[in-house]
This record gives sequence, structure tokens and C-alpha cells, in this order.
Amino acid sequence: MTKSTYLNCEKKKAVRDFLLQQFQYSNVIGLAGPDVNEYINNIRFANCNKIKIYENNTNILFKQLVKIDKRDGRVHLNYSNIYNASPVEENTLYDLDYCATIRSLKEHVDKFRNNFIMTFSLRKCGFKETIETFFNIRKEQILSTFKEFSPIPHTIFETNKGKYIYCAYRDNTPMCCIAKIN
Repeated sequence: MTKSTYLNCEKKKAVRDFLLQQFQYSNVIGLAGPDVNEYINNIRFANCNKIKIYENNTNILFKQLVKIDKRDGRVHLNYSNIYNASPVEENTLYDLDYCATIRSLKEHVDKFRNNFIMTFSLRKCGFKETIETFFNIRKEQILSTFKEFSPIPHTIFETNKGKYIYCAYRDNTPMCCIAKIN
């Protein structure tokens, strides 16, 4: 079941704002969901100007088409699965707000290698399975783990191939974001 709006999800917004501050890219490829203008404004707040939005759900796509400012040439809406996006665009953040468990997204985890924020549901999987599956898919070994509590609770994982930030939150259901920051 697709959520009709995320506007009342304060913890999701706090995590998203924190993670967007970790990146300095002018382009974003992402999944906007039902609140397309809120998404665009949030991305622009992070100084990203060119936005490619992917959507493969016709109901959400229709809502986006009705709401989006069609005169804004910096926003491109694509009726396609985000998996069809090029994973190697220069100066681009991949904002992959899947909102599904990692069990069904293994191909996506492996395809997008750098500069991303991935959002997963923790229902049925939990922290341990999500983290183990994520790094096993990517063939990475965790070298160190640091827990931080400010400005929001998060965990920094350093692996043999890079650095990640993990943030868990719960507005309605347990969710998490994993961002590769280098």
C-alpha cells in the first residue's frame, strides 16, 4: 500500500535534512513520492538545481503531473523504474527512497555504488538483517562503527570501500536510511 503523503512525517524529514547536508552536488536523481513539490523544495534547499524524478506507479505519477510546475525546466519527470537510471552521473546525488525492505531491493543496492541515500523499511527485517544484507550485497567488510547522538542519532560505518551513515527513525513504521558519503 502506497502512503498518500509524507508531509506529517517529522522524523523522516529530520533524517533527510541531516543526510542532505552531507552532500554537495548540483544534480539529484531520485524518487519524489506523492508530495512532489515538497520534495523539490527540500532538494533545492540543499542547493541541488537539476532534479530527475523517477516514478513507476501510475497513480503517484498522475498526482505528480497535476501538482508539478511544468514551466520549471530544471525538473524532469520520468515514467520509469529508478533502476533504469544511470548509476554513474557526474556531480549527482542518488536519493533512493525505496520504502521497501532490503529483501526486495538487492539489485538496487548493488547497482548504485556512490553518492546515495537509500531508504528502507525495517519491517520484517530489522537492523541486523538490513545491515548484514546491505554490506554482503556490496561485498564490503565493516572495519569500524561509531555511534553519534547529535544532531540526530546515527551510526557511522567505515568499510574497506568507504564511509556510510545509518539513521533509523519511526514516524508510522520503522524505517532507516543508509547514505554513502565518500
